[in-house]
Amino acid sequence: MQKKQHTDCLDYHRIICSGCSNRCYLDVKMKDGKVESLTGDGCRRGIISAKKQLEHNN
Repeated sequence: MQKKQHTDCLDYHRIICSGCSNRCYLDVKMKDGKVESLTGDGCRRGIISAKKQLEHNN
């Protein structure tokens, strides 16, 4: 029997959106250093704000 190895790394973050003046709380799920999904955004600027705050491009 072979064991499955999990290579995916999931992280969860709660951040304050800085995309507009609403300052929504975003619950962000990240996978392998990239934003996979988020909730709590009051406008479409939320995903842009989350990516800027959490994704690190080298």
